[in-house]
Amino acid sequence: MSRAEQGRRTRAEIISTAARLVHKDGFRATSLNDIIKELGLTKGALLHHFNTKLILGYAIVDEYLYPYVHDRWVNPVEASDDPIGTMCDTLETIFSAYDIEDINLGCPITNLATEMSPLDEGFRIRLQKIYDVEIESLTKALLKGQKGGVVRPDVDVGDVAYLFVSFVSGSRSVAKNAKSKDALMRPTHAFIEYLKSLRV
Repeated sequence: MSRAEQGRRTRAEIISTAARLVHKDGFRATSLNDIIKELGLTKGALLHHFNTKLILGYAIVDEYLYPYVHDRWVNPVEASDDPIGTMCDTLETIFSAYDIEDINLGCPITNLATEMSPLDEGFRIRLQKIYDVEIESLTKALLKGQKGGVVRPDVDVGDVAYLFVSFVSGSRSVAKNAKSKDALMRPTHAFIEYLKSLRV
C-alpha cells in the first residue's frame, strides 16, 4: 500500500471512529484523546490529518454523515420508479432493524444539529446542507413519480419530501426519549399508511 493510500485509509478511520464516539457521547464530550485512545494512534498522527477538533467535526458531517444519508435514504428513492413504495420500504427496513441501543442513541444528524447548530454556524450550515439536499432529491423523485403516473397529481411533492425528512428526524428523537422501539414503530407504520395514500 502506498503512503498516500495509507493516509487516506487512516483519515477515513479517524472520521468513522470519531463519528461513532460523537454519536454515543456528543461532540463536546468527545475529546481528541478519546479518539486517539480508541484508534491507538499517536496525537501527532491524528493532528497530521485534523489539526483541530472543530475541523474533524466538520469532516464528520461532510465525509461521513452526508454519504450516510445518501446511501440509506436518498439513493434508493432516486433510483426507483415507485418512490412512494421505496420510501415506505426504506422506512420499514431501516427502522425495523434498529435494536434498543440504536433507539437510545437516536439519529446522529439530529443529535449533532441539536447540540451544535445553536453554537457554531459552520456546523449549522453543513447540517442544513444534508437536510436541503435530501429534501431536494426526494422532491425530484416524487415529481418523477407524478410524471410516471404512480404519485397522485394533486400531491405537493415538496411538502411530502419535507415531511418525510422531518418525520425521520423527529420520530427517532421521540423514541430515544421514550427508550422504546414501540415508540418508533407505531408512528412509522401510521406514516407509511399516509404515504401509501399518496399513490395513484
